[in-house]
Amino acid sequence: EASHAGTFFTGRKPPKPSTLRSYAENWQPHVGKPYGSKSLAQLAKAVPKIHESLAKKPATQKRIMQIIHNVYLFARKKGW
Repeated sequence: EASHAGTFFTGRKPPKPSTLRSYAENWQPHVGKPYGSKSLAQLAKAVPKIHESLAKKPATQKRIMQIIHNVYLFARKKGW
């Protein structure tokens, strides 16, 4: 909901629907499925493992790290 409204991406205009689809397609298999039910602290501990697992896919690796970065910015903004 926050990503569609533009409040998820701190200091930026709302992303295009194609960008949101791309984020979802990358997020779900690499982070959402294995870590979706985990806390932010557990996700933080898993970031190096996620980064390493995507070493052969640099574009996906960069996109996932960008999304994780935005997740933590959003959580900080919300006081989580």
